[in-house]
Amino acid sequence: MNDQEVLDHPFIKKIGKDVLNPATTVDFIKERLLSSIYKNRQLGGFLTEQSFIAGLGNYLRCDVLFVAKIHPSKKPSELSGEQINQLSQTILDLPRQSYNTASITNNLDKVEKLLAQGSTLEDARFWVFRRDGLPCYDCGTTLIKQKMGGQACYLCENCQKI
Repeated sequence: MNDQEVLDHPFIKKIGKDVLNPATTVDFIKERLLSSIYKNRQLGGFLTEQSFIAGLGNYLRCDVLFVAKIHPSKKPSELSGEQINQLSQTILDLPRQSYNTASITNNLDKVEKLLAQGSTLEDARFWVFRRDGLPCYDCGTTLIKQKMGGQACYLCENCQKI
């Protein structure tokens, strides 16, 4: 298969811009969130669709929504302009941090403190992903897991109010 045949493949043609590509901007992500395709869909249901933005997996979906303080059942059309801005910036920042730190999405200073206190990297590296039943690092509320978009979605019901 030559390069053009790869680019013309039906699956490849559907893939969105790569979140790690420096050319992917906050403005581009805002446009995608508010487009007719996504604005009335639940964030937790489409953030991992590679046609939206390539490179967001489930752990990023959960932690992006937590950092932006947005409940996964929310739709972009229900968010304020400030929330759209925060979400768009977080969609760029968190995956890039994760890429540069071997998948750490948690606050790096917090991770350092947790490791110094005896936590394992696995226990310290995420904000909410795979931490159901444990206290939220921000407010202490017990984190929960629910099904969203066919996958487990982890969240803090206090920090990410409906």
